[in-house]
Amino acid sequence: MYNIQLVNITSFAFIPLALHYLKVVIEDDSDLSDQCMVNIFEPVDPDNIEQIATDLFKKNPELIGFSMYVWSSHKGIALARELKRLKPEVKIVVGGPDVTPVAREFMCQHQDCIDFLVLGEGEFTFKELVSVLSKGDLNDHRLSQILGLCFFSVDGFFVENQRRHIIENLDEIPSPYLTNSIDLKKEKRTVLLETYRGCPFICSYCYYPKDFGKLIHSFSLERIDNELEEIFKHDNASILLMDPTFNVPPERAKKILRLIAKYNQSSETIIYTELRVDLLDEEIIHLLKKAKFKLVEIGLQSSDRDVLKGVARTQNIERIVKNAKTVRSLGIKILTQVIAGLPGDTPEKFLKSIDFALTVDSYKIDVYQLQLLPGTPLLSKASELGLVFDDRPPRLIKATREMTEKEIDRCMRLSSLISYFYNNKVLHFLYIAACKKLDINFSELLDQHLSWIEKHGWEEFLSILKQLNLKREGFHLGRLEGWLNDSRKFVYDFFVHLFSDLDNKESVIKELIKLNFYLSLDFSSSILKMKKLFPNKDGFHINMVVKNQIDYDLASLIGFSFVKTDVNEIIFFPDLENNFLTSFNGYFKKVLVYSSVKKDSFLSNQNFVDVSLVNTIKEQSLFRDHFIIV
Repeated sequence: MYNIQLVNITSFAFIPLALHYLKVVIEDDSDLSDQCMVNIFEPVDPDNIEQIATDLFKKNPELIGFSMYVWSSHKGIALARELKRLKPEVKIVVGGPDVTPVAREFMCQHQDCIDFLVLGEGEFTFKELVSVLSKGDLNDHRLSQILGLCFFSVDGFFVENQRRHIIENLDEIPSPYLTNSIDLKKEKRTVLLETYRGCPFICSYCYYPKDFGKLIHSFSLERIDNELEEIFKHDNASILLMDPTFNVPPERAKKILRLIAKYNQSSETIIYTELRVDLLDEEIIHLLKKAKFKLVEIGLQSSDRDVLKGVARTQNIERIVKNAKTVRSLGIKILTQVIAGLPGDTPEKFLKSIDFALTVDSYKIDVYQLQLLPGTPLLSKASELGLVFDDRPPRLIKATREMTEKEIDRCMRLSSLISYFYNNKVLHFLYIAACKKLDINFSELLDQHLSWIEKHGWEEFLSILKQLNLKREGFHLGRLEGWLNDSRKFVYDFFVHLFSDLDNKESVIKELIKLNFYLSLDFSSSILKMKKLFPNKDGFHINMVVKNQIDYDLASLIGFSFVKTDVNEIIFFPDLENNFLTSFNGYFKKVLVYSSVKKDSFLSNQNFVDVSLVNTIKEQSLFRDHFIIV
């Protein structure tokens, strides 16, 4: 049988849906399925190119394919060269948005290691290519008849065939979920679900709409219904609706949300998508809640109207604020995306965008350095716009007319602090509390912290991050304690400096950093597990008291809004000093600080099941001296 290996080099946290589409179009064809064996190859070590190539050839492939994205094309080129070095006769096919708009340039530059390039939507171009190769009927005439294919003729000339029209009926692509190409019983990665392709917007930094001519073409609602039913039969940790803007068009999005609500009976599954928040209406916001969405992503990019206008991105900033407030009031978290280095952007405007992200109560803030993507207006007009960038993938912006290379570098250093500390919750609430205490913007505090770190050695700071293997995904307690001991000068000493006028500041700051760590964990599903893992760690006591429909949110300890739950989880912070709360009076809402001395008394007094915990504590003289309610 003709052996095809499709290699996942793009993302290892998500199911490689694009590769599964290629797999199922072959397996759905009765003739090809008898002639071909298609396997999706998942590298053990995605960064070890030599090992990937060695492991691949153990499977005796005749055709190897992978997708090229801006973040993975360098790896794809390196892998292709290594494969050809080991076995020159193996055929290699690539596709994806990083090579489609520059097909001729890419193929001619890498003629030594790339045999075929698939343009645009590749499912049926790939199928026809496999049909030719598997029959051993490889000749220029046959290849030239395959729409959407690029190759080199026998004489060594580059050939780019006519583009294939978009797949108007996406149901022609079999579903990897309904054909069992993806085994959801075994998969633990994020499930990707695509409901349409195309984009009606024309942002000049983005290639996506250019590939489809702004046309939106969809999978049928019947297909989506069947896929959702199958997906929700299994215990999926997370699901991403990967449409570029899920709520466009809105009526279709509402129908899909109703389908999700029908099947999503679990409160544990994290389901999320990217939205145009300014285009939301009340109905779709409440449907997001009904469908149990945990998170929505906002592609803000910049809060400055002139910057947005310069990249042809129109959005209503006021409506973003209004709708984001409603979204957060329903307990749905917000991740805000910001791009550094857009034309017209300045360091001051960038910092205002970061502050805006806090205005909408962002759970996380993802900052991206502008990338000049092939096929985009920004790349074609880079010289005219005064954009200086690295011409190697991922083509990062280096300088603009408004921002020097040093200023862009500093913006990205600030984004590193956001990623490592704010996004991980390790210093999330301590950052916010410090802003309130000092009456400064978040960006000002970040700038102060960065200056402090630079003063004490930025390179040493980076080496510590590397040594502790700190990644955006999270910290564990041992690494956290590193910031309190060996690495204290970068974090702990900075906050000691900030709170120089606070009595017992060292005890307060230690407890707050620990508080941030505990709040970074998923208490709603794992509090009992946490109690087992960290019993009475450093004087902390974690307990659970069951209540009936109490208004509760663990994050109310530091001022967030309340949500409904059947379970009231209480964390005890015996060492948190009263004077800290006094210093922050007016910011904290319904702060509960429990005295460890009275822990047993509190747990034995559970006679207030049907009333609000906060109001009850106010009324119980037994607790007045041991709880602080601001």
